[in-house]
Formats: sequence, C-alpha cells, structure tokens
Amino acid sequence: GARFRWQRGSKPRLYGLWNLPFIKTRNFCVLVEGETDVATLTYHGIPCLGVPGASSFNGEWATRYLADIPQVFVWKEHDIGGEQLTSVVATARPDAKVIIAPPEYKDPTQMAAALGDGFIQEFFDLMDQAAVTSTVSLTTPVTNDSNPESNATERDELRELFPLPKDEAGRTIQPEMRELAMLRRDNPGRGVSHLVVSNSWRNPTNRVYKLRGLFSFLRGAFHQHLAQGGQIYKTEIKAATVAPEDEKLRRAECKEWDCLRQRFHRAGALYRWFSVETSGGASKVIFSSTPGFDGQIPLEDPVAAILDVLRNVRPLRAPYPKTNAHGGPKDAWQPPKAGTGEWWTVGTRPAYALLEMNQDVHDQAAAAANGVTTWKATPDEVNARNPEIILATRHWEAGADASPDALLRLWESLGFSIAPRAWVQVECTVEAAGIGLGTT
Repeated sequence: GARFRWQRGSKPRLYGLWNLPFIKTRNFCVLVEGETDVATLTYHGIPCLGVPGASSFNGEWATRYLADIPQVFVWKEHDIGGEQLTSVVATARPDAKVIIAPPEYKDPTQMAAALGDGFIQEFFDLMDQAAVTSTVSLTTPVTNDSNPESNATERDELRELFPLPKDEAGRTIQPEMRELAMLRRDNPGRGVSHLVVSNSWRNPTNRVYKLRGLFSFLRGAFHQHLAQGGQIYKTEIKAATVAPEDEKLRRAECKEWDCLRQRFHRAGALYRWFSVETSGGASKVIFSSTPGFDGQIPLEDPVAAILDVLRNVRPLRAPYPKTNAHGGPKDAWQPPKAGTGEWWTVGTRPAYALLEMNQDVHDQAAAAANGVTTWKATPDEVNARNPEIILATRHWEAGADASPDALLRLWESLGFSIAPRAWVQVECTVEAAGIGLGTT
C-alpha cells in the first residue's frame, strides 16, 4: 500500500501549530524537518515547529504563523534537503538564523540520543553560533578616511589603556602577525591589505591587540545600544578551575549558564560572555540587554565595566573542552566574521613592526610614486570586519591607465611575497572579463 495517506483536499501545514501560543511567549522558534524532531525539542522545552518536507515550506506561513515571533531559527541538515529548507525559510524570513547541524548528527533527535543530559547545553551552543544567511559582504572598500585626527586619538587612547607587554630586557614582545594583500576578483586594480594577528591568545602581545580591537568595537556597540534607549546588565557566574574538587562547581556553573541563556533567548536579548581570571579565581562574566535575574539593576557605566573585565579576559584552561575567551550570539555585540568571496589573497609580508613603526609612511610614498591611490580604513570599517583579528586595513587603487599587474608589482617592491599563480590569474581575469582597471 501507499506509504503516506491524506484526506482528500488536505494541504501540508506546519506540525505543532497547537503549541503556537506557548511559542509566542518564548519569543523564538526553531524550525525542523518532521514530527520526531518536534517531539524531541518540545520534550526539552525548546519552542519549535516542524516542516513537512524540506521543499514544502510555504512562504505564507512566515506571515500567518511566524510574524509575531521575534527570532526564528532553522535547523540545517547536511544534505540537499537542508540547503532547500534554509534557502526557502531565509527568503520568507531574511532575519532567520541558521543552526548548522554538527557533522556527527543528522538531526536534533539523533543528537539528543547521543548526548543525553548534555543535549540542552550543546543545543544552545549551536543557537549561539547560528547566523543569518542573507549577509552583505563586509570586504568591499568603503570610503576614504575622513577624520584622521580622531582616528589617531583613538589609537593613542587604546595604546594607553592596553600597553604592549615587554620582556625582561624592556623590549616589546614580538606578536604573531602578518599582512595579507588581496585583490578584487573582478578588478585587479582594486586591492586591500589587512594586518592580521593569529587567533591564539597565548602570545601576550597578540592578546593586547585583540583586546584593543574588542574594546573599540564593544564601546561603539554599547554606545549605540544606549542611544537607542536600551540598558545593559552585568551578571557573573563563578567558574571552576583545574582542581578535581571543582567538578561540583563546574556542574553548577553549567546549570546556571543554561538557565541564563534560555532566559536571554526567550527575551530576544543581546548578550556577550567573557572568561575572566583574577587573583580571586575564575568566573564567567555576561553583559546582556535584559536582566539576568529578576530585580537586577542596569549598569550606570557599561563602558567602564567592560574595560575592567577585558583587562582580565583569557581562555579558561581544563576542565573546559573549549578554550574560547569570549562568545555569544553571532549578531549580538560581536564583530562579524567577514567573508572574502569578492577578494582573493595574492601575497603576504611579515608585519610585526607595522603598527608601532612608520611603515605606513613608506607605503604611501611608494604608492604615490607609482600612481596608486591609497588610504587607511577607518576604525568603524575595521570594526565592521573583525577587529579581534584584523588590526588595520589599507585600500589600494591603481589608475585607470595602469597595467593589470600594477598592484602586484608595487606590493612586491614593498616586501610582499606574491604567489606565482597571482600573476597568471590577474591576466586571465582581465582577459576573461574584458574590463578596464577603472571599473568598480
């Protein structure tokens, strides 16, 4: 007989609609494929609805059922169906966040069966990492630096707030960093060079540069949030250390943190957490746009509070499996991780002294001598990419009459190691596109 049967005239609809009033009180909803996953998430107290097949999502459902739900998530499985579902949902709800299924699990039901009591914490970790798919590229050059004096003032302020560490001989400890040269894929006359540090917190100078970028970004994000009438709260959870007797504390911390995150997700809150170690012990400090507990008083000076916390931020060691120093939802007071789809890396150069010495002056002089326009990106533009990794960005633009490899030759003269394939690729790009270098 037939595998599935329907009454004549029946139409597909979301599974779990009887639970819609409860879902709306939670202010978020997770869309999954099928009834089994709905049962799994509902059992764990996670508001959800089931889609009857990856390709059957009806865009009208977003208006009819999801319009009053502030945040929608969609679970993406590792198959064509997962791609179809996320694409259709993102079209109907451009602000929907995509939860990427871990490679070892197909769906929430399989994940819950494998993790048992640890499922809730892992699922909320995935929700924190979820991101909207309809993002705008952040690697496109913006505008010239309109106010270099204010930028210089901010750089001096950050150097004073977060001084570079020195060794026993009084010399600045060399950071792990390099400079990346990148060209536009459709126009080799446009380029950028990014000064980047490694993602490790072990190097003390790298840590300082990362903290400078984080503070610059978070100060701006907090000011914007306050200007829009919002408030900011600070909550602290005592964290375990490496001592065996701290296992009970670690379990208590995980339970309290899970409760907090559920509270924040229900409220649609922005929040960021930081791992902090001081002489008094380890803790997790959370800044949020809604209270972490009833009756909590908002901060009078959130910027001063975040500055005090950042000075003690560092990844916590064992027994923690993850060594992140901070985290939170991807669009909540967190620098976005800029993609590079429009750009390709063509070369690198050592850059440990670039920030503290005068390499910029030499770069500008060489560019002017070769008919290339160049300018430094503003702090806001760097912050819009990823200030924790990208410390500085310089734009380069060859003249309309310049040869296709003008930027490659200039960069090579400035100490960049240019990849051999870059020279061939530049010629191929120009010939295939039939463009002039003045094209934007």
